[in-house]
Amino acid sequence: MEKENIFIIFSPGSGGNHLANLIGLSSRFYRQVDYSKYQSNIENAHYSKIKNLNYGDIYFNLNDLLAQNNVLCGHIGEYLFSKALLRKLPNRKYLIINLPKFKTGNAYKRMSAFNPGFNNHEYFWEEQRILYSQESLAALFQEDDFFNIDAELLFQSSKIIIDYIEQTLHTELDRQTATEIHDLWLSKNKPE
Repeated sequence: MEKENIFIIFSPGSGGNHLANLIGLSSRFYRQVDYSKYQSNIENAHYSKIKNLNYGDIYFNLNDLLAQNNVLCGHIGEYLFSKALLRKLPNRKYLIINLPKFKTGNAYKRMSAFNPGFNNHEYFWEEQRILYSQESLAALFQEDDFFNIDAELLFQSSKIIIDYIEQTLHTELDRQTATEIHDLWLSKNKPE
């Protein structure tokens, strides 16, 4: 069976690390995460051995990455900085977390808390929305296998996000662990 690699591409503050950790609960993918850290401090879910698409992490783990199916995540710049290494990974698919509507919902509240420049500055918000669009990423990455998830979906119940992942990726997650970590992440990341 051919190896596969999913890259979650997301604007800062949209929950990309958490989504990658959830998908990593499928036996189909490898993602080395210390899930016990969700118990104490889960604001950003950066608990994987490879934190985002850090060039050094990718470089020093490339042989392992080539031997397994991976779920990796990061921002546009991180992907572009590591692009030459990442292009060595076969069967690349890109899951884009769409930006939520301006000033609407919990995903917007969380992202604007991480990016204060977005508050009341619709121009910056629109710029990010365009930058993280499938059209822009296809041109920047020179790739064509993209699919999307709405940012607000990460702020839904465990059942909804787990069902979405399983149906979209045609896989099964460790539902008990996924429910536990999503409920913890949601409790700490659902802005008032």
